[in-house]
Amino acid sequence: MRVVIFGNGNLWDIDYERSLIRPDDRIYCADGGSRHAFELGIVPDLVIGDSDSLAEAPRAWLLSHNVSFQSHPTEKDATDFELALQAAIAAGADSVLMLGATGTRTDHTFANFSLLAAARRAGVAAQIVAGRQHCFFISNERIMIHGESGQTLSLLPWGDDARGVTAEGVYWPLRDATLVFGETRGISNVLVADEAQISVRQGVLLVVHHRGPVE
Repeated sequence: MRVVIFGNGNLWDIDYERSLIRPDDRIYCADGGSRHAFELGIVPDLVIGDSDSLAEAPRAWLLSHNVSFQSHPTEKDATDFELALQAAIAAGADSVLMLGATGTRTDHTFANFSLLAAARRAGVAAQIVAGRQHCFFISNERIMIHGESGQTLSLLPWGDDARGVTAEGVYWPLRDATLVFGETRGISNVLVADEAQISVRQGVLLVVHHRGPVE
C-alpha cells in the first residue's frame, strides 16, 4: 500500500505532481497540507495535526466530505508531517510519497528530509518529490535509476562519508569512490542513457534525480 502525504510546503509543478498520484493511493494531509488536496479536488482519507494552519475554506470542504481528522495539540514533540508519516507506517504502508514537503521554511524542509531516514528505519520506501525532483536515500545497496539521457542526478553523502560509491550510466562515472560529507563532488552528474546504476557499500546517500530541465 502506498500513502501520499501532502505537507504545507509548496507544490512546484502542480500538473506533474498531480500525475504521480494513483487511484489506489491513500491520501493523508498534514494539517495545512489539506489546501493542496482542496485545490486538486482530491478527497483525503485522513487529516492529521493541530489545525493551526488549516484555512477555513479547505476545512469546510473536508467536513462536507466527511473526512476523518486525527487531532493533536499545538504544543507537541513532532511536526504534523512526522505524525502523518507515523500514521502511514502504522496503517501498513510499504511506500510513501511526500508532496508539499519543501518550501520557505528551511527548518521544516530539512526536518522532512530527515523523515526519509525515519521511513527507511521502519522498512518503508519513501521519497520527496519537489517539482520534478525526486529525492530519496539509499544505503548499502544497488539501485537502477530510470530516466532520460541528459537528466541531472546528484549524489550527496548524508550525515557521514559514503564509501564504495559506484555510478554507471552517467557523464562522470564513479568506481568504488568515497563521497565526503561536507564536500560537493556528487552534485550535478548527468545521465548518458535512459538508465543509470548507483550503489553504495557503506554510509547513506541522498539521491536527487531531476526529471526535468535544471534552471
